[in-house]
Amino acid sequence: MRCLIPLLLVACNADKSTSSTPDDSATDTSVDTGEVLPQTGDITGTIRLPESAPASVADLKLGLVYVDYGSGPDLGDTLAVTGIETSGSYSLSLAERPPEEHLTELEQSAHPGLMGSMYLPIAFIDADGDDRFIPGDQVAGGTLSRVLVWLEGDIPYGYVYGWNVIDTGLSGTYETGKCLLDTTNPLVWRSSFNRDYPAIYGLDEPVDVDLLGLEADVVLAGAAAGLPEGASLTLLPYQTLFVGGKDALPELAGLALEGGAFSRHFSGAPDAVYDVSPDPAWDYALAYGVVYDDADGDGAYTDGEGSSDATMCVNNSIAALRYTWPVASYRGWRLMECYSVRAGWRVVTRDSAGTWVSVATDDEASSVVVDSEICSF
Repeated sequence: MRCLIPLLLVACNADKSTSSTPDDSATDTSVDTGEVLPQTGDITGTIRLPESAPASVADLKLGLVYVDYGSGPDLGDTLAVTGIETSGSYSLSLAERPPEEHLTELEQSAHPGLMGSMYLPIAFIDADGDDRFIPGDQVAGGTLSRVLVWLEGDIPYGYVYGWNVIDTGLSGTYETGKCLLDTTNPLVWRSSFNRDYPAIYGLDEPVDVDLLGLEADVVLAGAAAGLPEGASLTLLPYQTLFVGGKDALPELAGLALEGGAFSRHFSGAPDAVYDVSPDPAWDYALAYGVVYDDADGDGAYTDGEGSSDATMCVNNSIAALRYTWPVASYRGWRLMECYSVRAGWRVVTRDSAGTWVSVATDDEASSVVVDSEICSF
């Protein structure tokens, strides 16, 4: 439940006996100190496995990972960790207090003197078995909509001394094409123009984790209509269609047409040459359906073979086949979450701004249409 929680003042009041006979064994020697105790305990939630992701993953763990905003931001020490399955519930015990070196002023201008540290629930593959996330470990999933925050010092009304579950507003796209990758204002980045943030929750708020970083496979299937007689269908990479020249690449894969229908299963990573992104933390390939005349009869697209303007559609929107390589850093995970994509193979469509972020379901990926009257370049 969302709430604005004032400081919890905990005191012990002496029990005044009404007996006229003193009883040393029942004497209450407690003192009302007025001490403020930090909120601590456990966090719980559900691990959720997206469709077409592997149901069993070795060395899968969930950690509360420190977010170091002073040097990046980047992921730092792992405060707590537990082994998890690809679905089911989990529980993580919170430390009584984070390490001193994690504490910093979270909001110097609005709340000077408010000290704290922030942690992301990160599912990762602990291949070396050291019970901690280190850069290079595959990020299997997590959440940015529920951040674990320790607060102390000069605490403003609404926050709680100790552990808080907070939605800072980081999750999703801040503005079209902007993912707040380099922000150093972690607690109140949206509060200046949206009073819904930060949203503060109690420790009983479920902190659910989606395993979007596990590689999915996909069956790309559908039907073609209105194509020239003898036409063939292929998947051409972005570099070939829109860059060309020395950057042109061979087809990613052919799609055999049988009676106007096609189907092909995609799993495993493509050759790294198909990577579109210049960002080393964020690699992906993108390929489009292209109808062509296989003039040389070799069963594969050759540069110069004539093509029509028909391409793949899902729900009347141009679609493409995308492979996203697994990520292993804060930057990679932030981009994956910001653009609402997943690791592995997915059929994607454009959003209203023209960005490839809308991920088709498995059913939609198996119901692709190729028809120039519906979708074309």
